[in-house]
Amino acid sequence: MKSIWERLFKTIIACCFAFILLLSTDVKSQTFSKLDIGLGYNSAFLINDKFSSRWDIENSISFSILTPFYIGTAGLGVDYFFYSSPDDQNIEYKSFVYTFGLFFEQKITKHFSITLGPYVGIQDLRATETIDNVEERELLYGAKFEPAFKFSRISIFLSAETTRTFFYHPQDIVSFGGGLRYEFKLPETLQNIIK
Repeated sequence: MKSIWERLFKTIIACCFAFILLLSTDVKSQTFSKLDIGLGYNSAFLINDKFSSRWDIENSISFSILTPFYIGTAGLGVDYFFYSSPDDQNIEYKSFVYTFGLFFEQKITKHFSITLGPYVGIQDLRATETIDNVEERELLYGAKFEPAFKFSRISIFLSAETTRTFFYHPQDIVSFGGGLRYEFKLPETLQNIIK
């Protein structure tokens, strides 16, 4: 029987796709016309008992680059966080998560918007203190919900994410956070090169 978290996770992913398809007919920006560079800070929580009974996740730092891309916004992201063992019985890990997503932004008011969409990526785990160099890389997918307030070129955003990583026992993480993003306009010559 599927857990309530697994059903909730799949429902969120399906809603993201439906939201993008429903609202993607209104393309608002020229592809690659700007770059939004962001830094964020997140609190993450392990949902699965197999993981949460053995590790805690420390708060994470995230870096993202977003650009308009045809029907929405394409984004690259890197998150860094640390798996700590509450009882020192398990190996501790540092983790880098590399993601690519396609998001849709809907403006609600002049300064407030909501962004929603799916992403895929790779989680790179490395043991912090072992004789052997223990590493593991696994595929993941997830969905992000991000309300933001924008003033001129600076955005203040909040985020809620759910991620599933395909370890031997799939790992589900829910995270909440926020951060700042700055918009850089790209010169037309650079836009033409990228296209």
